[in-house]
Amino acid sequence: LDYSDERLKEAETALKRFYNTFHDVERLQTIASSGQQAVGSEQESELSELPERIAGLKQAFEEAMDDDFNTAAAIGFLFDMLKAINAAVRIVSSENVLSAELLMPLINAVSTVKTLGAVLGLTFSEVELTSEADQGLVDQLMSFILDIRKEARADKNWTLADRTRNGLSQLGIQVKDHPGGESSWELKK
Repeated sequence: LDYSDERLKEAETALKRFYNTFHDVERLQTIASSGQQAVGSEQESELSELPERIAGLKQAFEEAMDDDFNTAAAIGFLFDMLKAINAAVRIVSSENVLSAELLMPLINAVSTVKTLGAVLGLTFSEVELTSEADQGLVDQLMSFILDIRKEARADKNWTLADRTRNGLSQLGIQVKDHPGGESSWELKK
């Protein structure tokens, strides 16, 4: 067993990658459920490969576990799934169209990662520090702030856009810009 503060930090960073991916898919679900956008055929063709890719990686995960409980390889396949999901998230985020049906491959892929992670004892449950109502308010406030920043960027008001990003950063909030002018956020830890 190789235990050190550095290895613990690496594990924390790795776990955050899972949380960030799950959060990105949830963000897309929220956008799709708002009914603001419709489905696009280019996205559908790009995402149609995701279920097959995830199925192949799931099979490789199971084979690794059958191979004398090769957890290192199995975890590697979970990260490969994460990489495929993130690529699909980028495709969906880069388009101006979205639907709940289009997100099903992403939702199913996240479910597969969570299920296989559970085999290794990874529950992927984040510690709840706030109530559901408080979290809802925070999400609404952040959406409002990011909308104002988006408008500032569209108006080429870089001073306000940068001031908003920097102010949030000082509060421990990282803003991530995505293709198409959309932004998301996460707490820095």
